Amino acid sequence: MPTSSPVLSNHARQVVDVLLDQGVVCQTTLEGEPIFELYSLLDALLPQEQALAAQLQQVHFIPARLEELDMYLLYVSLPDIMAHLLPISTLSAAKAL
Repeated sequence: MPTSSPVLSNHARQVVDVLLDQGVVCQTTLEGEPIFELYSLLDALLPQEQALAAQLQQVHFIPARLEELDMYLLYVSLPDIMAHLLPISTLSAAKAL
């Protein structure tokens, strides 16, 4: 699961590292953009429930089909995580960035 991207700022790289350390599943798009699996992301960020529904309406979901399981996983791009999900997160390591 490569996560390197030539366009990631130092701050974004730190966010990626924190998310990966928390066990969030990361993939990259064909353009090299890091995207993160929604369920593991929400499990790691532990967002405040009262704000979650409104924030999830703001993010762009990227489906990825797993052929062997005949199912889709939903991914979220890093800019959407930083703009919409980190602000409502209770993950102190991510907030400290």
